[in-house]
Amino acid sequence: MGRALATVEASIRGCRDTGSRRDEAFALFNRTQVRLMRGDLGGALEDAEAGIAIAQELDLPRGEIVGRNVAIDVLGELWCFEDMARHSEAVTRTCDVLGGGFQRSVVLADAAWVALWRGKRRFADELFERSHASDVSTLDVGWAGQTEVLAWEWAGDPDRLERVADRLTERLDGGYPVWLAWGRYARALASLLRGRWELAQELGEESLRMARSHGHRRAAWRSARVLARAQDALGLRSEAAASRELGRSLLEPAIATIPDRCRERFLSRPDVTELMS
Repeated sequence: MGRALATVEASIRGCRDTGSRRDEAFALFNRTQVRLMRGDLGGALEDAEAGIAIAQELDLPRGEIVGRNVAIDVLGELWCFEDMARHSEAVTRTCDVLGGGFQRSVVLADAAWVALWRGKRRFADELFERSHASDVSTLDVGWAGQTEVLAWEWAGDPDRLERVADRLTERLDGGYPVWLAWGRYARALASLLRGRWELAQELGEESLRMARSHGHRRAAWRSARVLARAQDALGLRSEAAASRELGRSLLEPAIATIPDRCRERFLSRPDVTELMS
């Protein structure tokens, strides 16, 4: 992941040196995703907002769609749902005006999470089904699938977590470990929510290994929490304490990057509170 960050930062410098603002916007969106995976939540949000501003100034609707989708990723992580909803409504309008299928599955998945947050479960289900029907690439499957995992994580629904894990495993066919890490985590969390402690421990360990091997801090701290909860339930107190400490060590640097306007929301997450208390 360090190499990916160095590559995208070199790309941003090159764009600025040559005055290619269009390419700079897309490079900023790439850095948003890298920073988000690494746990730099504040930097990710800053890059997303800067890239969106460039896309709007240059009248790049596809750039704005990508930018708002990555901004929604960051805001969803922070649990800043009002801002997330605002971006979702805007990107839906842009996507509808543009027409075609460009990132439509991701836009629909984002809208589904917003609907779920607003208590419109049936509409959320409909939007997720439309998202599935709209995917045209591996990127669509992985990105929209990640959003769906996070939405059902928020809702605490083990059946839906299991279903999206199955979909990611089937559609990605063993490749794309960054996306598959979300499927592994979803399966571990589903087992935890069902009280299947031994399976949750096994899957949590697997999910944690996979996430850490790819520098995927977002999935890693979550997996460490699932593992700690399962170990606690199995009476493995020292192991649970070690897993909890690992999760905390992954979270603390991320919290330090969050701007003041979003920090309280993130710290209010029950899973974050559990690790940081």
